[in-house]
Amino acid sequence: MALACDLWTAAPKRKILGFTFSSLGIHGGMGGSHLLQCALGGPSAFINEVLLTVKCFNGYEALELGVVNRVAEDAKCAAYKLASKIADQHPVAIRTMLQTIRQRQGDGLEQSLQREALQAICYNRADWWEGVDALSEKRDPVFDSYHKKAVTIV
Repeated sequence: MALACDLWTAAPKRKILGFTFSSLGIHGGMGGSHLLQCALGGPSAFINEVLLTVKCFNGYEALELGVVNRVAEDAKCAAYKLASKIADQHPVAIRTMLQTIRQRQGDGLEQSLQREALQAICYNRADWWEGVDALSEKRDPVFDSYHKKAVTIV
């Protein structure tokens, strides 16, 4: 969800930018594959790694990647100051500038959302709650039902 924001202010040690879908046993969603590409740019191999390994970043790492525009111990206060500065500008100028910025991203978000509808396939599996349960129980998920061989009764 944060990737859909225009500006980010992050606390230095807070874990952010983690695509944890696969650890929950589901396909990514919410436009993440498109928005991550817009935020990180760069080689697709790195983006693939982030999506497939559930890699998370702290505030400083995100700043280095260019995803976060500032890091502050009191990120909430820094974000309010930034928002206040933007609110002082002419509303039409801000709206049209944001429109231009978003048009730069093309129509890829719509296409990404359609592709990410594949997430529904994961909901049809008996073990899809395993990832959610593991997260709430603070343990690693075990997705072994997919790899179990069918038992043949003779």
